[in-house]
Amino acid sequence: MKTKEELADSKQAETDHLMLQASLKSELEASQQQVEVYKIQLAEITSEKHNIHEHLKTSVDQHQRTLSVYQQKVAALQEECHAAKVEQAAVTSEFESYKVRVHNVLKQQKNKSASQGETEEAKQEREHLEMMVDQLKIKLQDTQNNLQISVSELQTLQSEHDTLLERHNKMLQETVSKEAELREKLCSIQSENMMMKSEHAQAVSHLTSQNEVLRSSFRDQVRHLQEEHRKTIETLQQQLSKVETQLFQLKSESTTKSPASFHQPVKNLRERRNTDLPLLDMHCITREEGEGMETADTESVSSTGPHTQSLEQLLNSPQTKLEPPLWHVELTKEELVQKLSSTTKSADHLNGLLRETEATNAILMEQIKVRVKNCRQENAVWVSWPSTHTYLSLKTHRSGVSITS
Repeated sequence: MKTKEELADSKQAETDHLMLQASLKSELEASQQQVEVYKIQLAEITSEKHNIHEHLKTSVDQHQRTLSVYQQKVAALQEECHAAKVEQAAVTSEFESYKVRVHNVLKQQKNKSASQGETEEAKQEREHLEMMVDQLKIKLQDTQNNLQISVSELQTLQSEHDTLLERHNKMLQETVSKEAELREKLCSIQSENMMMKSEHAQAVSHLTSQNEVLRSSFRDQVRHLQEEHRKTIETLQQQLSKVETQLFQLKSESTTKSPASFHQPVKNLRERRNTDLPLLDMHCITREEGEGMETADTESVSSTGPHTQSLEQLLNSPQTKLEPPLWHVELTKEELVQKLSSTTKSADHLNGLLRETEATNAILMEQIKVRVKNCRQENAVWVSWPSTHTYLSLKTHRSGVSITS
């Protein structure tokens, strides 16, 4: 019973082990799928980062080209403005010199004669000077207008330059922040991957150790059961030979005590009963009261038979410890499945051996019971023999027939 309970416990432990392995396998597949998802996300993030870098690079190049063009335009406008200022200064100085000359001429003319009329040449020169002054004024006005336009364009270009610089700085900051965030996410994914790998290695080592323990325990149980089966068979054979010897002694003693006329029928009856029954064992059969008292040489089977340990004692005896291996190889899932299948086959073989042993023991017990019953009937026949012999002798004398005993 204890062996059956231990086998049931072993089967339960094996089923628990299989369920644990299945759950760990499902968790491992889920973690691998999650790692694949993380890898896909990482690839997408990396491609997005690469695209952002390319876009940023192209935008920076474009902004730099635009900035260089604007700077060239600003330099050209500044040169034009400087040239316009120089020209304005030259025109202003020329206008001042003409103005001074005109004042000088007017003063000279006034000084010559107040009553003297203006000559034709003075009029022409004055008209010419006035025309020149008007032209210079118009030219100065155009130059001032051009200068104002250039200054407004310069301010517009400067504002556009500031806007582009601001956008460039903002994009740089966003790129740096995104890169830091992506790096942090990558580090977290790598740490989770390392944790999953360590958990998988621990689970594989734990399953391997459990498999080794179950295998060693099943091997020990099978070895003990085989040894016990062998010892039981040897003991039963010895007891069977002893019972046959005792039966032979009983037959011989009964033959010496019985009359010659009834020797042959009783012997034929015993031989017929012996041929009907196979060889049996007397082990574990309780003797009834008064049984076996007819002969003085009959001894108890339990006292003469060799002392054998029971199955419970063998299972409770201390098991030999197997030395642990000096090296450990990390097993794969296929090897673990193969080891579990071999362990299951070993357990099934052990169950078959137990069932065969129990069936053999039951058959032997039935044969022993039949054999003991037969022996008791034969003993009862031999005990009742004297009264039967006396009755037959009296009947023969009455009928007038002489029977020699």
